[in-house]
Amino acid sequence: MHRKLINFICFNKTYPIELSLFNKHSNFFLNENKIDENIYLLNDNDFFEVHTKESIKEFIKYFQDQSINLQASNVISIQALSMKYLVNQLQKDTDQFIKEHYNEVIEYYFSTKKSRAPNYEELISTHFIEYSKDDRLYQLPISTLYRIQQLFISKIKKEENTKPEQIK
Repeated sequence: MHRKLINFICFNKTYPIELSLFNKHSNFFLNENKIDENIYLLNDNDFFEVHTKESIKEFIKYFQDQSINLQASNVISIQALSMKYLVNQLQKDTDQFIKEHYNEVIEYYFSTKKSRAPNYEELISTHFIEYSKDDRLYQLPISTLYRIQQLFISKIKKEENTKPEQIK
């Protein structure tokens, strides 16, 4: 029996995956009549600097029913790919990992200076009060710091608007 393969292409390497295994974990092709055999995993809209060969390999392993190793160094990449390719369980797993290990993820961000990564900016804005006195925060580009601050302010305003009015 011939099994249909799709080829994810990234960093000049091809990763063949059985379509049935991919569809077992993803809704990406749910409404597609024609599926391209070759798919570029990343495109110009993705933040390439977040992704490494190692994080891509871990993402691909998920569709081969192998266990993957989430770490501070790969979780943002895998989370972004799971969102892009509609891999709901993996997205939940990465969200949980980030929630439990946010300090490690932020430390990794500061140590590598991957400043054009919205997921990192979102994470820092969530923990802005905790990191506001960290000098490394102010070594980020002004535009990055501005986006983090705006995300933080937006969250505060949203929280204020959702609080029930106090009875006087």
